[in-house]
Amino acid sequence: MLLINIKLKKFIVSPWFILIVASIIGAVFFIYFYGLSCINPLNTNWLMYGGDLKQHFVGWQFFRSTDWDFPVGVISSLAYPFGLPITYMDSIPILAIPLKVFGAILPTNFQYFGLWGLFCYMAQGGFAALIIRHWTKNKTIILLCSFFFILSPVMMMRMFAHTSLASQWIILAAILATIEWRRIENFKKQSLIWSILLIIGVMIHPYFIPMIGMFFVISTILTHKTWIKTISKSFIVFVSSGIAFWLIGGLQIRQVANDGLGDYGFNLNSLFNPLGWSRLLHPITNASSSSETMNYLGIGLLLMIPVAIILLFIKFRDKKYLRAWLKRLNIRYLLISLVVLGMIILAISPQVQYGTFVLVDINYPTIIEKVWSIFRASARLFWPIYYLIIIGILAFLIKLSNKLNKKVFIIFLFMLLSIQFIDVYFSQSATVKRSDFSSHQTTLYEPPLDLALWKQVSFGSSHMIYLDDMSGEDFFELVDVALQNNLTMNTGYYARKPGKLIQDYQDKQRELLTTGNTDISSNLFITKDELFVNQLQATHKYTIKYIDGFYVIR
Repeated sequence: MLLINIKLKKFIVSPWFILIVASIIGAVFFIYFYGLSCINPLNTNWLMYGGDLKQHFVGWQFFRSTDWDFPVGVISSLAYPFGLPITYMDSIPILAIPLKVFGAILPTNFQYFGLWGLFCYMAQGGFAALIIRHWTKNKTIILLCSFFFILSPVMMMRMFAHTSLASQWIILAAILATIEWRRIENFKKQSLIWSILLIIGVMIHPYFIPMIGMFFVISTILTHKTWIKTISKSFIVFVSSGIAFWLIGGLQIRQVANDGLGDYGFNLNSLFNPLGWSRLLHPITNASSSSETMNYLGIGLLLMIPVAIILLFIKFRDKKYLRAWLKRLNIRYLLISLVVLGMIILAISPQVQYGTFVLVDINYPTIIEKVWSIFRASARLFWPIYYLIIIGILAFLIKLSNKLNKKVFIIFLFMLLSIQFIDVYFSQSATVKRSDFSSHQTTLYEPPLDLALWKQVSFGSSHMIYLDDMSGEDFFELVDVALQNNLTMNTGYYARKPGKLIQDYQDKQRELLTTGNTDISSNLFITKDELFVNQLQATHKYTIKYIDGFYVIR
C-alpha cells in the first residue's frame, strides 16, 4: 500500500498527470459543445449537409472505394482521368491512408472525423498544459491556462468546417519542442522530433508546413553549433517531410490559383475583431467579407493585455531588471525576431488592411506572388503568432505573479476565464454552430436529388462527365449520385485541382459529343447548358433527359 501511495505521488507531480487531466478537460468541452453522437464511427448523417464537411467525408468515401494508386494518396476516381490527391479534399490523410487498408472490412457508413475532433481537443488541452508547465508547477494555474487554448475561437471556428485545420495541437507541439530545445540539443533527437512533427503536419494539412517550419527554424537558430550539423539536420527534416508530401500526392497538382491572396490576409484588427465569435463585442467591418481573417483572442485574453503592459512598465522602471533583460539579448534572438516578423508579413499578404482601409498594396514580382499564392488564405499563417501571443501573455503574468498570493492570482485567472467562456461559447457564431450541429445529428439526411431516378439513368455507366464549370452546390448534389452508382467524377469542389487539364478534358468531351464519336455506353454526360443540348438534339440522336435541373445525355 505504501508503495502504491509513493508511485501515485510521483505520478501526480509528473508531466503525465497534468497532460492527462488537461486532455480530459479538452474531451469534456468537446462533448459539451458537439455532443456524443458524432463520435460514433457509424454515424455519417451529420456529415452530409453540404459545405466543406461533406467535401471531406466524400473524399474519404471515394478514396476507400478506389484501387490503390501511386502516389498512395491519390483518389483516381476524382478529377478523372487525372486523379486527385486526398489532401486536396481535406480528408486528413494521416487517418484516411491507413484506414483504407481496412476499407474492405470497415462498415459502409464509416467516418473518423468525430473521433479526430475529440482527439484534437484533447491534444490541444494536453500540449497547452505541458507548455504552461514550463513557467509554473501549480496544477490549478496550469489547467486554468490550458482552458484558454481549448476555448480558442480560431479552433472552434475550424472544427467540423475545415476539420483538418482544427488540428492546431500540432502548432502547440512545435512550440513545446522549441521551448524545450535545451533538452533535445542532441543532433539525432532534433532531426527525429522535427522530422516527425513536419511529417505529421504534412499528413494532416499542407498549411501546417510553414507553421511548423517556422518553429523548426527558430529551434535551429537556438541550437546552432556548427554549419555542418545545421545544414545536415535541415536536409534530413525537409527532405523527409517532402518525401511524405510526395507519397500522399501533394506534388501531383502544380497549378495554383492566385485568387484570394489579398482578400484572405490577416487584417490589422483581427486579434480584437470577433467577426461573430464574441458575445460582448460587435464585429468590425473589414475590406474582405471572408471569415478567413478571423484571429480573435477573446475578451478574457484581451483584458490581460493592458494588465501585462502595466506590470511590464512597472518592472522596466527598475533599471537593474532592464539591464539584465537587455544582456540576455544576442544575435540569436535578433534572428528569431526576424523569422517571426517574416511570418507576420506572410500572414498579412501584399495588402496591409485595417478594417475597410487598404493601407498598403505592394506589387511584388509575379514569381513571388505565384509562390505566395500557394498559401493564399494567408491569415492562417498567423496562427503560430496567435498562440505565441497567448503563451506570452499567460507566461508573463505567471512569472510576475510569483511574488503575489497564489490564491489571488488563481481567482484572477478564473474570473477572466469565465469571461472568456461567456464571450466565446455564447457568441452568435458558436450558438448557430451548436444549433446546426445538433439538428444535423438528429435529423435524417434527405438527398436533394431523386436518387432512384438517377440510378435508372446511370445504369451501365462507369463515369460521370460534367461538361460545365461545377459549382459547389452542384457537386454536393451530384456526388450522392456518383457514390450510390460507383461513378467517377471528372470535376468537383476541390481545395486544389488540375484546372487546365479538367477544362481541356471537358472541351474534348464536348467536341466528341458534337461529332458523334464519344462512348455513350459507359459515360453519363451531364450539363446545364441548354444551347449545347439543343445543338446536340438537332444533329444527333442522343437520349437526353432533364432531371432535377440537369440535362443527362446518354
